[in-house]
Amino acid sequence: MVSVFEAVGAAGAGRMPQDELLEIERPPVRARARAAAMFTANTMSAAIEAMGMSLPHSSTMAAVDQETADNAARAAEVLYQAVHARGCRAAS
Repeated sequence: MVSVFEAVGAAGAGRMPQDELLEIERPPVRARARAAAMFTANTMSAAIEAMGMSLPHSSTMAAVDQETADNAARAAEVLYQAVHARGCRAAS
């Protein structure tokens, strides 16, 4: 991703042709709908997982993968079990 940022700057300053910029940009952008670097959202997701506040491996899956849907279903199941274990009326 750093290369992409540098290429955008170089192209903006006229030191790199647009077609070369596109060749540098395309691979990271097509990273299966997930960020190609550890920006704020990924950092927070990894931190929340490390603290045990999300299911294991949930911060590393691709957004367009069946694993994401499976993880959402598993998260709902774990949440239901947690609420039910506390004897909350909403779970009945």
